[in-house]
Amino acid sequence: MSINIDQLSAVELVALNHHIIERLKMLESLEVHKSMMQFHPGCAGKLRLPQQWAPVWNHYEVQPQEPHRGQR
Repeated sequence: MSINIDQLSAVELVALNHHIIERLKMLESLEVHKSMMQFHPGCAGKLRLPQQWAPVWNHYEVQPQEPHRGQR
């Protein structure tokens, strides 16, 4: 399937982008669900993250924690 994006307006491109991101989230959710369904309590196993796992729609930023009162 191919989509010609050359004729789309900025608003249409943004809407398409949002639709693509939602689709990617849904596909990732289905993969996670499928992986969870393969889990059997009591069985030994390893935790492995998928190689392709890299959320492109979220930006993770670590904020420095402020010390608790009384700590330096």
